[in-house]
Amino acid sequence: MHQLFRLVLGQKDLSRAGDLFSLDDSEIEDSLTEALEQIKIISSSSKCRTGRDLLNCLFQLPAQKIAEK
Repeated sequence: MHQLFRLVLGQKDLSRAGDLFSLDDSEIEDSLTEALEQIKIISSSSKCRTGRDLLNCLFQLPAQKIAEK
């Protein structure tokens, strides 16, 4: 998996999520399947029932920070 996907999904480094948009498609194409599988695992948690919960599960943000965004 591309290093940025590992940082964002594996280490929950939300500060780097925007950097994914600066990459060429060819740089991440081989990582998409694995990244989607990781998102499925995270989002299938019983704690992830709504959009707000999903963000919290993906990035482990306190609910207050999510509400502010």
